[in-house]
Amino acid sequence: ERRRAGEAFVVAGDPASGLRPERLRYEVRADGLIGAREAYDLVTSRAVLEHVSDLAATYVDMARALRPGGMAVHLVDLKSHGLHREHPLDFLTWPAAKWRRMYAGKGFPNRHRLDRHRDLAAAAGLKVERVEVVDRVPADTLAAVRPHLDAEFRHLSDDDLSALGFWLTARKR
Repeated sequence: ERRRAGEAFVVAGDPASGLRPERLRYEVRADGLIGAREAYDLVTSRAVLEHVSDLAATYVDMARALRPGGMAVHLVDLKSHGLHREHPLDFLTWPAAKWRRMYAGKGFPNRHRLDRHRDLAAAAGLKVERVEVVDRVPADTLAAVRPHLDAEFRHLSDDDLSALGFWLTARKR
């Protein structure tokens, strides 16, 4: 694994030299799933998973695509993408059915929070090794919006609910 990883760089073992283009593959399919089996050492994304319509299937597909010991590294943006009114989380107050009718198929965020990503990664067979929150809602803002949340979000801990963005690192068992 270490040798394969080192060979991915222009100068073997030197991340500062950049990645060798022939060692990278950017996969895009209409349904978002690639259907690969144990083909990759690394699956990564930046501000993509919040737009996925079937997040559970995406994590399963990702786990299947990784070789044993392979890593998944994702930056997930949980902000409203401009759909909030007064508070950064008030877009979570709209009932789920209304949200789906308004934004299904339009590329808007799926509203899954940190807990859902962590749980779906684990259910797909990935061992979540690290979650690093990079942005949070202030406590007073969270307290103001919490009583108005849709039922789907009321049970969440303050830590999970306040996260506006995070890095998730997981390894295939």
